[in-house]
Amino acid sequence: MPSFDNSMYSLELVTAPGTIPITLAEAKLWLKVENTDDDALITSIITGVTSTTQLYLQRSLITQTRRVHMDCFPSDGIFRLPYPPVSAVSNVKYYNQSEVLTTVSTDDYETDIIREPARVLNKSTTSWPTPQLRTNAVQVEYVAGYGAATTDIPEDIRRAMLLMI
Repeated sequence: MPSFDNSMYSLELVTAPGTIPITLAEAKLWLKVENTDDDALITSIITGVTSTTQLYLQRSLITQTRRVHMDCFPSDGIFRLPYPPVSAVSNVKYYNQSEVLTTVSTDDYETDIIREPARVLNKSTTSWPTPQLRTNAVQVEYVAGYGAATTDIPEDIRRAMLLMI
């Protein structure tokens, strides 16, 4: 399991996935349930299994937008983004000395979404700006997940989830 070694951070789910990793129909087939009496219960169980799986694996399953908050820029200049796989970094923002949320120019940093955890690095010719001294002064927003469809999730993860239902 990849480690996320930025110090103190908080993670926000900005945009939730548009679907769940196991469909109700798949779960009912797995459980051999033919009626609709327990659909709400089964859907609730799927939601719980999804949360547990993402937490245990520390991975995003279905495409979602996340935002990591930190009090300052990383001392080594590198953000390591939790809950991969990361497909895109949307922005890097910070509260400047006037307490205005400011977007860092994409010319000032580069992204590495191939590696896990994905990284956001300041370019060697620049350094990160100095944020306002406050909690959650710096944030990185990114898109994570295997894809938008349930079939984008690796089959071994989906099978393990079915075993938990």
